[in-house]
Amino acid sequence: MRATDEDENAVKRLWAAAADQIRSARGWSLRPLTQMGAPRRDRHTWLAEGEPGTVVVKVSANEFAYERAAWAVEALSLLRGRGMPVPVPLWWGRLDRPWWALLQPRLPGERIDALEAPLLDELLALVELQAGLGLAPGEGGWNVSWWIDVVLFEGWEGWWIGAEQAAPEVARRLRTFLEPAQGYRLPVVDLVHGDFGVGNVLVHNRAVTAVVDWDHVGVGSRALDLASVLFDWQRLRLAAPAAAAPNGGQRIRRQIVEIAGEHALRCCVCYAAIARLALGRQCGRHDEVDMWRAVTTSILDSLGDD
Repeated sequence: MRATDEDENAVKRLWAAAADQIRSARGWSLRPLTQMGAPRRDRHTWLAEGEPGTVVVKVSANEFAYERAAWAVEALSLLRGRGMPVPVPLWWGRLDRPWWALLQPRLPGERIDALEAPLLDELLALVELQAGLGLAPGEGGWNVSWWIDVVLFEGWEGWWIGAEQAAPEVARRLRTFLEPAQGYRLPVVDLVHGDFGVGNVLVHNRAVTAVVDWDHVGVGSRALDLASVLFDWQRLRLAAPAAAAPNGGQRIRRQIVEIAGEHALRCCVCYAAIARLALGRQCGRHDEVDMWRAVTTSILDSLGDD
């Protein structure tokens, strides 16, 4: 049997195990419609339908996310209470180790790849809903600010090395840009998505209907999520200027500084850059690496890093 056949059969078994667990726990029978997103060794996602309607079923091997699942449900419920259109899980449970499953409603809308002025305004306002929710990391959440600190200043994950291999000159500029913020740690006051870009935003009739993929929600500074918006804005600006709001980058940078200060801007930009460069190289996505190299260079140019 070829490796691809083995992989396909393993994925089918994961779906069957998740569907059985959901039926046993909630009494709901689900029919898979399609797999969603790019396949990954540690995560699979299906669009499905059944008694609860159209739903999303995620199967993950991330043990840390499973341990934080109850906390994440509380966090998402608080966000939804503030008006953030997020999918609050309907059920989660253990499959065979290390796998576990998460069931959540499918929210309406279509993915977009533009950041024109009205949408940018709406995203910046939505990020503000994450402010000061006060869920302490000791209560079960993921301390994103600590994670950024050890990645940037202690070399965890090897992302600096990956970024230097992918784009040596850009990595040098990033290290120089980060130098004034040595030892700074972002505050731990907000809920943080971790990848708050247009790829995780659904829109209908030019209005945001959902912000999805809160798999790694944690506590930290919402400035990091604004950095994700900044990188998407710059990417779109380079590819098609009409698709990105004029002066959007300046607005986003100013909001980051107002929230957490100049050092936070330096940390968030550097973290967002090395993560994208290193992971793109690690996955062999050379076009993506070239794109993020150009995006990072443009952002550093606009900040006058040298």
